Amino acid sequence: MTAFIARHLDRVQFVKPVTRKVALHYHTGHPQQDLDWTSARTILRAIPGLEYVEIDNPPALGRHCSAKYINAVGRPAWQEHVTRVAEAASAAGVDVLATIYHSCQREICHEEGGYAFDVINYVTLLAEAMGLPQGEDWFKRQRLAGDPEATFAEIQPWVEARGLDAERVRDVLTKSFALACETKLPNPS
Repeated sequence: MTAFIARHLDRVQFVKPVTRKVALHYHTGHPQQDLDWTSARTILRAIPGLEYVEIDNPPALGRHCSAKYINAVGRPAWQEHVTRVAEAASAAGVDVLATIYHSCQREICHEEGGYAFDVINYVTLLAEAMGLPQGEDWFKRQRLAGDPEATFAEIQPWVEARGLDAERVRDVLTKSFALACETKLPNPS
């Protein structure tokens, strides 16, 4: 999809400048990821008002930030790589560290809690430039809050209406949203 959009940028109607300085969290070293990275970069560079800043992302991050690739590298090593990317983005003075893949957004969105930039999927920036409505990143809000019980309270009516096992839901929420310093539980992604 990213390559398709990049090929047809001449047909995209930008109606709103996005005045942000943006770096990209990307994956490289595989043909599909290289294509996605260069296409996302092309899209970001085309957005009026957006200043794109190139930062290095290590090939060791694998094909994307999913459990399979994180486990292959090892979570501590993966986190070191992500921290280096976040530090590079911070040093570049960006407002946004953009992600390409939803798994990456899910895995690194909480990094914005420790830096002076937002972590936003590139599609959100594209939609903003096209004047489309912006939805809330509910998952990121929960990760930054780090309060699985508050998250459960928010969704409890939905859980009950669907007859879901409340304890199983709580377990998933704890694995997803507990602060890293409070749990060593495996990541659910």
